[in-house]
Amino acid sequence: MKKIDFPNREIWFGYHSEVGGFIYDKSAQIGLPSKKVRLFILKEQKTNLFIADILKDNLIKFDNTIFEKNKILINAFIKELTNRVITKRITHCWGCKRNLNSVNYEICSKCKWIKCGCNACGCGWQRFHKDK
Repeated sequence: MKKIDFPNREIWFGYHSEVGGFIYDKSAQIGLPSKKVRLFILKEQKTNLFIADILKDNLIKFDNTIFEKNKILINAFIKELTNRVITKRITHCWGCKRNLNSVNYEICSKCKWIKCGCNACGCGWQRFHKDK
């Protein structure tokens, strides 16, 4: 894996034989069980949860050619992360009450709320639907 320079965050690029290019952000692991890992999948442009031990089995040894082929997607991720840091939103989950922020958690593409690790977002909040 290759470390990516980003202020105050530990971010790595990796490549998996089945998943393809991904970003590991240590800060995005907040609130996860120890055997799970949250990765940003470059070709899908979204985060997914994986079982860490299974993921490790098919990691491809770092190769600069693979890194360069993914450079456009990596730069898009960095740009989005930079925007999230600048416009950081802080709240809590309506379902489990966990503290959330728009930097370390996924944003739901449908309702635009911060999506919690328990999968709660605005799509499931009753008052969200009544207002529409």
